[in-house]
Amino acid sequence: MEQQAANGARGDFSHRTVCRLGATQIVLGSLCVVFGIVILVHEALYISLIAAPIWCGATFFVTGLLGVLAAKRKTNGLIISSMLMCILTASLFCPTLFGIMVATMVMEAYYPCYHEYRYGLGTFSCGNRFFRQSIEGVILFLVFINFVVAIVNSIYCCRAICCKSRNTKPIVYYIAQPGGGATTGSNGNNEIWPTNDNNAS
Repeated sequence: MEQQAANGARGDFSHRTVCRLGATQIVLGSLCVVFGIVILVHEALYISLIAAPIWCGATFFVTGLLGVLAAKRKTNGLIISSMLMCILTASLFCPTLFGIMVATMVMEAYYPCYHEYRYGLGTFSCGNRFFRQSIEGVILFLVFINFVVAIVNSIYCCRAICCKSRNTKPIVYYIAQPGGGATTGSNGNNEIWPTNDNNAS
């Protein structure tokens, strides 16, 4: 059962931190999509074929949106969904986009600029190669930041779902006694320990 406070906050879920991390992922994903469109227009090698920053950036955006929703609604389903998407982002989408961008930068630096490389979506032009490589470097930086944010966000979500909360308050039990009195006991871990009222003055 979810630990729910009167104001709707969960004691085992750092919802404010998760909300900020999710918002960061939304911004990073949006920037990846924008820069991906820019280098797509400028016909970067390989990017013109598969548009990796666009669909990976869209995945980052969705992951961040799930994080924000999980922080707002605080339900187990959304928290688990956010955690799983962060794990997929850190283990699959970030490494994939990082590798594609590195390969693109290396290939553009390797081929001489006076060649033209024709692909299905246009002609590769060397006139603005430095501009494209600069944008690709920015995307690499965004991917690295998103990788770190996704790992941290998944840890916060996992702690809320998988780890026992330490903020649970102890429960005091009242036990009726044959003599008509009552004894109470609690050691702070919801365990009952007997008390003796016979010696009470």
